[in-house]
Amino acid sequence: MPEVQFASRLQEQVTFPLRVRFTWNRSTMLSVRKLAGGVRELRIQHGFRAGGDVLARAVASYVQNQDEKSSRTIDGFLRENQEMFRRLAGEAATRPVEGKGRHHDLCALLERVVQMHRLDVPDVRIGWGIRRSTRRARRSIRFGSFSPDNTVKIHPDLDHPRVPSYFVEYVIYHELLHAVAPARQGPGLRRQVHTARFNRLERKFYCYEKARAFEEQFIKTMLG
Repeated sequence: MPEVQFASRLQEQVTFPLRVRFTWNRSTMLSVRKLAGGVRELRIQHGFRAGGDVLARAVASYVQNQDEKSSRTIDGFLRENQEMFRRLAGEAATRPVEGKGRHHDLCALLERVVQMHRLDVPDVRIGWGIRRSTRRARRSIRFGSFSPDNTVKIHPDLDHPRVPSYFVEYVIYHELLHAVAPARQGPGLRRQVHTARFNRLERKFYCYEKARAFEEQFIKTMLG
């Protein structure tokens, strides 16, 4: 079952706001913790998605009630699929993510951003995205992305001597905020990715105005 669908199944069956984080962990397959405002965060290994709706209901019941029946269902699924869980964790650990660029070292910049802003983020991997050649003129550019497996990808065009490190740090900081201040359901069916809290935290970046000014000029140069 796709990540979004599995997470939605869980969120529909609990009575409190639930943040779902998929992991590739080898040891802790499922854990729940309480956050501010009555929100709970579930960290769950990707392998659970193979259990479909039946397992999703059991996980939701466990998160809601910690009942013995759902616990037994989950334990049984873990026992029967140990090899799958080990394989997924092993594949994730060996999946290459290249953070060392010609001009910027993403791993060093990530560490600096996390320490400077004291961010409480999960174990994050970071790397440069894939450069895609196209004959069509670009009308927009996505500087970075944050995926559910806690991987940050940065657009390779930022690995350039004319791009200052503080701007790459700003993009990294922005992507990490997706873990710190995740999306929430807005009015109707609209999903609010950049919440008020997200925007408030983003403005706390150590040189926010300078980074935004560079971003505006960079976009004009690239896409103008």
